[in-house]
Amino acid sequence: MSKFDSEAGGKIPFIETEDVQSFIEGRGIKPEDFSLIEELSTIPKNTIIGQLHNFFQFSKERSAEELLLHIQNEKDDQQRRMYECLLAIVEKYDWTAAWNLVVVLERKR
Repeated sequence: MSKFDSEAGGKIPFIETEDVQSFIEGRGIKPEDFSLIEELSTIPKNTIIGQLHNFFQFSKERSAEELLLHIQNEKDDQQRRMYECLLAIVEKYDWTAAWNLVVVLERKR
């Protein structure tokens, strides 16, 4: 049984998975920001990996500025929204929280 399947046979909401709960607790993510995580979880995994896999490792403290540039230049609405959600995480917590979230998103099934 996958860690994303419940005992009753249904899917566990992404926000309730062990990886996400560990991220939330470890980073002190507030409940009002859970919607950002839920929204990001709807982005296809291949988009997350393709656009963000090394993003925070290279941008680090410049992540907010880099995300703003992506938001301004992105033509695809879904990808623009992805960058907006991550910018909100960076601004409220820090770039390492966003980086950790990307790792969690890359592991989703």
